[in-house]
Amino acid sequence: MTRPLLLAVLAALSCAPPAGARQTALSPDETASGERAIYMSAADAAEPWHEGWADARRSGDLVFVSGVIVAPDPAHPLDLERAFSRAFGRIEQTLLASGSSMAGIVDVTAYLTDVTTQTEALNKARLGFMKPPFAASTVVQVARLIPAAAIGEIRVVARVGKGK
Repeated sequence: MTRPLLLAVLAALSCAPPAGARQTALSPDETASGERAIYMSAADAAEPWHEGWADARRSGDLVFVSGVIVAPDPAHPLDLERAFSRAFGRIEQTLLASGSSMAGIVDVTAYLTDVTTQTEALNKARLGFMKPPFAASTVVQVARLIPAAAIGEIRVVARVGKGK
């Protein structure tokens, strides 16, 4: 597979909702305590690579969103802000499916492969989705992420019912 095609596939899988995905949880795994796993599509939940992983987990009034991969858009590989914006869009969709919103975010952790060149794009994209009061935030530099084409990963914790 050529590198541009591989990047296109990775970007589509990691940052955009799968074809036919709805804005609601399609496959919740409910527990007796009301906790549930959130999958953005039934097709994702059925994939072998997805087994044992949920896009988010709702526990009481908190939603824990799994790390969302940041990968360059093959059509705009140098536009880092666009890559981070796509990831924040996926986070927003997951929060909405979980009963929360971007306004409910209380904690953000971003893992970047190069904090020197990526932090500015991360911050610009974040400001397009998040407004004051801002969440507690941490940025960590890592050697690499999975998949290898990923340049970042963002995970959040949000409260349900905040600022919908």
